Amino acid sequence: MRAMASRAPLAVLVLGLLGAAPSRHSLLADRSTQQLSFVPTSYLAVSTGRVFRVIWKGPVTDSAGAKIGSKLTYLGDSRDHAVARHAADELMLAMGPQFQMDGETHVVVLEMLDFVPSRAFNLAIGYPITFSLQDGRWRRVMVPPERTKTIGSGPIPSIDDPAYPFDPAALAAAAHVAEQWMAALDAGNAGALLAKMSDHYAAEVSANGARFERFVASRAGPNSSAAHRELYRMQAQANPSLPGGRGVLVMFDVQAGSFGHALEQVGLAQERGQWRVWNFVSQSFKKSM
Repeated sequence: MRAMASRAPLAVLVLGLLGAAPSRHSLLADRSTQQLSFVPTSYLAVSTGRVFRVIWKGPVTDSAGAKIGSKLTYLGDSRDHAVARHAADELMLAMGPQFQMDGETHVVVLEMLDFVPSRAFNLAIGYPITFSLQDGRWRRVMVPPERTKTIGSGPIPSIDDPAYPFDPAALAAAAHVAEQWMAALDAGNAGALLAKMSDHYAAEVSANGARFERFVASRAGPNSSAAHRELYRMQAQANPSLPGGRGVLVMFDVQAGSFGHALEQVGLAQERGQWRVWNFVSQSFKKSM
């Protein structure tokens, strides 16, 4: 089966987030104003219900071009220091396992403030919080001092892409199908999995039926001991693995007996008015280490 834990060829899903690598200075402590001319490329909802309007995700390099970390940038909804710190913690709780899977040890979560799409020119203030992976946990290691006055105080109106606004109803409906898919995986129910697939994906899987059956059996485990936990759900665009580049990605943290610890991502899009699973990725922590 494609996109399973085996070594089968796989077009792995990636976040459709674009941007240019920032400098080491911006990675560490840059709170100066920056010009922005873009709007959210994705809407990422975490388990608490908070929605992050993400505008960039990518590597950070030093002056020699060597990668020294990763940065995740989003449009902030508050100028309050405590809110910004808590939001960064929530974001890393959701995305930290994925960064860890990728071998990352340092991540900057950058909140951008006072960006307004209707303005021809924006001077947005960056509020960076740096995290380091220590003993298997992401910990804050650098936070702007609370005496920083430039960010002001109070809430900021949420900003959507006018051409692709946040759709909470669609996100919830797609995530419901993703949850049904994961429950079928936990139970080892191959028939229920096929019923949730798009026509194209079902045809691909059926063409490799034996591999599919082996994966489903190993994933459920001999005692059906598998369990999963949702990390985040994302309304995505510019994703080549989904029809029209748009759809929903839902990421889960999985513990499945002998199968082990894994991250599993379900990619969904609509087919004939219904949300269907268009692709699936299972990545084992054991194989990534």
